[in-house]
Amino acid sequence: MADGYDLGALCGLYGEAALVVTNRLHALVFALLADAPALAIEDGSAKLRALAERFGVPLLPQAQEREPRAADCVAAALAFDRSHRARLRQEMAGAAAGNLR
Repeated sequence: MADGYDLGALCGLYGEAALVVTNRLHALVFALLADAPALAIEDGSAKLRALAERFGVPLLPQAQEREPRAADCVAAALAFDRSHRARLRQEMAGAAAGNLR
């Protein structure tokens, strides 16, 4: 358990996770920054869906929907392409840096 708000410590905890399962946008952001496997749970948030789709994070539908199955989503989350996500993070970092000029 993390006490406090040390960003490095939080990223470290996310990086140690075997799998981050969340329906929260910022938890998904931390998982992506820490290069951790992640599974997003659909909650109707356009921002969560957009981030998951952009980074190829499997999105588990709400409970009333049947497809895709949870086991398939977990398998896809664990098999993510680290190099592809790293390229996307670099692209986004470059675009964000442009906002600081």
